[in-house]
Amino acid sequence: MIGAGLLIKSFVVLTHQSLGFQPNRLLALEAFPSSTQYPAKEPEKLRAFVDRSVENLRAMPGVESVGAINFLPLTGFWGPRSFTVEGLPLPAVGEGPSADNRVITPGYFRTMGIPVLRGRDFTSADGPNTPHVAIVSASLAERWWKDKDPVGKRLNLGEADKPDFYEIVGVAGDVHAFGIEEKSHDDLYRPFSQVYFPAIAFTVRTTGDPEQVISAAKAAIWSIDPQQPFYKVITMDTLAEESIALRRVNMLLLTVFSVIALVLAASGIYGVLSYTVALRVHEMGIRAALGARPGNLLRMVLGDGLRLVLLGLGIGLAGSLALTRLVSNLLYGVAPLDPFAFVASVVMVTASALLASYIPARRATRVDPMVALRYE
Repeated sequence: MIGAGLLIKSFVVLTHQSLGFQPNRLLALEAFPSSTQYPAKEPEKLRAFVDRSVENLRAMPGVESVGAINFLPLTGFWGPRSFTVEGLPLPAVGEGPSADNRVITPGYFRTMGIPVLRGRDFTSADGPNTPHVAIVSASLAERWWKDKDPVGKRLNLGEADKPDFYEIVGVAGDVHAFGIEEKSHDDLYRPFSQVYFPAIAFTVRTTGDPEQVISAAKAAIWSIDPQQPFYKVITMDTLAEESIALRRVNMLLLTVFSVIALVLAASGIYGVLSYTVALRVHEMGIRAALGARPGNLLRMVLGDGLRLVLLGLGIGLAGSLALTRLVSNLLYGVAPLDPFAFVASVVMVTASALLASYIPARRATRVDPMVALRYE
């Protein structure tokens, strides 16, 4: 019961944590454009495909905003990108800083509900022939600039002798891209218009149920490239639920087993007390004949049951103090010795046991003294 209580509370805490974006009313369409049709040496072809797809999706009825990114959060896809910070000493080979490589279109942050904390978002003015720009996540900004504002600073994504500088124009909120339980990574965002990347995930925020626009969204992209397959089409709500599916299964399994254990314990107490009352019918009759009231008999039998309960609780609590460490790696935001789980479990076990004790105790109060005195 305590193990189940810990996992239930942990699951509740987990589901109330923010992913860093708003998954409701959000549809995602993942695709990997053909490298032969959209080769790296001709990046303008992929840019044109992405831009036209975003425009078509944005023009659909029931669509609030549209964006695109190379790798969606919660999918398990990611790729690190090394860089150096202008003005800081060059690190040793292989020891330089890196961040998750995120390539996005203007409107992605708005569509996902990711706040731009400082500076600005990318715009259509950030083109392939304009100075390179980047947006960093809050954790990356904190790591390298502490309490200073990184907007206006530059990162070098090239070599020391062949620099490729990106000016930081904004700071975005952290995203738990690998699930709520995982710490947010340092993210480096760059615009699709300035970076070629052979993977694309369109994000569509709708005014209603996102599943209702799946067919229209596919058709909008196929009108540009009829041969473009989709790797996955899914709502972000579903993707968020899938990210905690294993934890949900663990919680449900332990809860089911704990309920079974509780029922078995209550049944055991009921059976023991029922048998005890049957053996003491003669005694009950004598007590009743000598003036014992029904309330006295009720308290006597319940007292026997309560002694069993207290003994079981003592043994159970002692074992729980040692065994909760075994589930500590399954907990999130909850201590293994969480008082709520212990108190709730004790109350439930005690209440169930007293209810199981009450039935035979009530039967004892209805013993007819004349019948009981003849009982053998």
